[in-house]
Amino acid sequence: MPGLFTPGFVETIAVDSKEGLVPLAQSRGYNVLFLTGRVSLSALKDSADDIITSGVEGLDKLLHGGVPRGHSVIVEGPPGAGKTVFSFGFLYHGAVDKAEPGIYVTLEESPASIRRNMARFGMSVEELEEKNMLAVLDFSIYHGLPADLGEEERNAEFLARAVARSVRDKAESIKAKRLVVDSLTAILDHYPETRRRAEFLNLLATLRYSGLTSFLLTETPPHDQPNLVQSYLVDGNIMLRLVPSGSQGEMIRTVQIPKMRGLKHDFEIHPFQISDHGIVVFPDDRVYSGAQAVS
Repeated sequence: MPGLFTPGFVETIAVDSKEGLVPLAQSRGYNVLFLTGRVSLSALKDSADDIITSGVEGLDKLLHGGVPRGHSVIVEGPPGAGKTVFSFGFLYHGAVDKAEPGIYVTLEESPASIRRNMARFGMSVEELEEKNMLAVLDFSIYHGLPADLGEEERNAEFLARAVARSVRDKAESIKAKRLVVDSLTAILDHYPETRRRAEFLNLLATLRYSGLTSFLLTETPPHDQPNLVQSYLVDGNIMLRLVPSGSQGEMIRTVQIPKMRGLKHDFEIHPFQISDHGIVVFPDDRVYSGAQAVS
C-alpha cells in the first residue's frame, strides 16, 4: 500500500450515491483524506474560471463577476440581517435568468411561510416549483430535537446525513445547480461539539459530489462563543451585519466578503438594503464605523 502522503493516494471516506458508497477520490475531482479522525477536503481541479452570477444586485461587483461554480459559501449574520432574502435571490436568479434549477432546504420556517414571504419580494416560489426549477425540502419538523435521539425515535437518520441524502436525490431528480441550506446552524446544533466537524464535512462532501454551488446560512454566535463552522473548511464566507449608525439607535445593514477562494474580491464593508424586489448592495459606498457590529 502506498504511503498516506504519496501524490495521488488517498485514504477515502465515502459519499452516498445512487450506486451506493462512492469513494470521494473518484467523485467530481475532489479528494478526501481521512487520517486518525481528521478530515480535510482539497480540490483536485480548479473550477474558479467557471463563475456564476449571484443574482444579488451589486454583489457581483464586489466578487469581480460572481461565485465560482461548485463553491460552498457560508452566509453569516445575526437575526434580521437579511440572510434568507439574500440567499433566496441567488436561487431565484439562477432559476429564472440562468435556467439553473435550485434547492432550498428549510429547517426553521415552514415551506408555506417561505412561499408567502418571498412573494412579498416578487419571487413566486410556487411557479418555479411547478416547473421543477425549484424544490423546497422541509426539515422544519426536526428543529429543536436533541441529537441523542435514536434513529427509531426520529424515524430518520441523523439530521445532517438525512439532509445530505435528500439533497443528493433531489439534485439528481431536477438537475439542480444551486442550493441554499437555511440554516446550517440548525443542523449542527443537533450534535455535540465532538461530532459537528465530521457531520459537516460529510454534508460538504455530498454537496460537492452533487456539483452544487451552495449558500449555507449560519447565525452569528454571541461574542463569547466560537463559530460552529471554521471558515477554512468552506470555499467562501459572506458576512451580513447590523451596524449602529448615528445617535438615535438607527441600524444599517452591511455586507463584507472575508473569503472567496480562487477570486480576487473586494474585502471592504459595504451597505445594503432590502428593497421591494430583494437585496440591493451598494458596491460604490463603504461603511467606516468605530462601533462594533451587532450580533
